[in-house]
Amino acid sequence: MKKEILIKSICVIILAISIIILKSKNYQPLGYKILYVQSGSMSPTFQKGDIVIIKKCKSYEIGEIITYSEEENLITHRIIEKTENGYITKGDANNTPDEKNVDSTQIKGKVIKTMTLHHLIH
Repeated sequence: MKKEILIKSICVIILAISIIILKSKNYQPLGYKILYVQSGSMSPTFQKGDIVIIKKCKSYEIGEIITYSEEENLITHRIIEKTENGYITKGDANNTPDEKNVDSTQIKGKVIKTMTLHHLIH
């Protein structure tokens, strides 16, 4: 009985820490960050509700999926072109590229792993 309570308590603590980390926009231990997908703009690559792990890198290439900040939001889209003014990005499910170029200072990292809730449960 005590062992079961201890295990449940540990699970609650881990869940609470995970939520705090997911909500933190600037916390990137060792250059990694875990994010929760909040829209379908990258479908079918990943879906709303999936989790992505990003890693800060020195450079980014066409075809890579990056997360960048725009005002108070974090956006995760694919690089479709490099220009003198930065990167042009587009969500896989979107018909047109994003309106603004992305400057390298806005980039938080590139997606290195995606997970669905199904993978986490099983």
